[in-house]
Amino acid sequence: MFNMADAENCRCCRSTMLADDSADAEMCAVCLPWNNMRELMRTSVPAWQIHMQRDQQQLLDDADEWLDGDGAQIAELLPSEPAWAGLLRAVSGQRHIRADSNEVDLESEPELDALRTMLSSRRSPLFPDLTDSDVDPLQGELRVEVTGHRLVSDDRSLLVDGVRIEAGPGDLLLRMLFEANCEVATARFLRMLAHIEGRQEEDGADLEVRRRRAALRSCRFHTVGAADAPRPAANMEGFMEATPPLCDWDSRRWMLGIDDGTGSRVLLPLPSTPTLVERFLSIWSGRPNRRVSDRLRAICLRWAARCSTSSPEARITPHERSFGMLRGVVDANPERVAFLEDGLLVTGTMGVRWSITRGVGVHNTPYVIEPVCMVDLERKGSPVCLFDESTELPLGDRLVMTVLGLLNDSAISKTIPQVALAAAMLKSRNRRTPHAVLEQLLWQNARVAED
Repeated sequence: MFNMADAENCRCCRSTMLADDSADAEMCAVCLPWNNMRELMRTSVPAWQIHMQRDQQQLLDDADEWLDGDGAQIAELLPSEPAWAGLLRAVSGQRHIRADSNEVDLESEPELDALRTMLSSRRSPLFPDLTDSDVDPLQGELRVEVTGHRLVSDDRSLLVDGVRIEAGPGDLLLRMLFEANCEVATARFLRMLAHIEGRQEEDGADLEVRRRRAALRSCRFHTVGAADAPRPAANMEGFMEATPPLCDWDSRRWMLGIDDGTGSRVLLPLPSTPTLVERFLSIWSGRPNRRVSDRLRAICLRWAARCSTSSPEARITPHERSFGMLRGVVDANPERVAFLEDGLLVTGTMGVRWSITRGVGVHNTPYVIEPVCMVDLERKGSPVCLFDESTELPLGDRLVMTVLGLLNDSAISKTIPQVALAAAMLKSRNRRTPHAVLEQLLWQNARVAED
């Protein structure tokens, strides 16, 4: 059994445990009310790793033998680009796989480097490691045009030709813009991200159709039966059901996450060039067959156990990243967000305290929002709804939006009358003189209702 207290990292958000958390706690006070430890343990170990360790022991033994024999030189050079190209050739038989020797030096492009620095200073997930954490965020908006693409900084995200990119290795995305590829760079990047996180179902049944069209447009014709030839439609089901690799990332590349058996993680850096990443994901997903993909996974697992460094803070699932964001919001507002046994207590700009607790809320949200009496925490008003319709998002993302909204309750009360009414009713119970801002908001809402 792992001991996350020894690692001093929360099992869910992967951040450092809080000072008030008990010594034997496995989750911090932010994550504990919302997560079941058994379910979290089940989902935090990648499914492909469980499959390999449980059902493919012979392949793992063969991987050890290969790393000590024919693949010793490749193992020594990993995770360099030529070594990755050699590994993918060895496991797939696709002899034409090569590392790109013309990698763009992004730091030599002044405008792109300025854009990277700005987003990194704002703690953008696209560039998590370019600047120190104590650097003040750079303000303003930066617009850049490169190779016919329009790039605009938008808070912590990046707009590329109008498409918003919020997560993933930013340098990898920028390198795609310089490639001569018939497919749109943003579409390729977002498909990679969906593939890595296991969201291929968003592509629907026409994924392989679009892949074949792209192959035809770029004149990539293959002999029938070749390793990278388009697969027959009858085999599509197996391709679509491939288990995702699950990765963390830095600004340059994705990092394959592997559970080390103690609750911590080790990370294997994947290729940093776009074409090699796509080759890796294609082989991982069962091209040319599942035996080849299992062999690739076995080698990755064995090499990581030998050479990768431990990274207990690595977040490799969308659920972990979502609660990492929630933890960041809570840590940034220590005086206005407190902990409850079953949730959080948020103090808004109107001075009203709001509880966000575990349970079924208005319109079946997975949490209940209630205004709390200023004197007695047990006295609460009626539950309110913030019109959260983001059912496709991880729970942590939805909680982040809710906490941020309630921290600025004076703003959302102008568009959500329930918030203004709930706050006014609570205020009227606590003092005789109504709050001036609340009176004005209620008067405005009454006028809107009359109209």
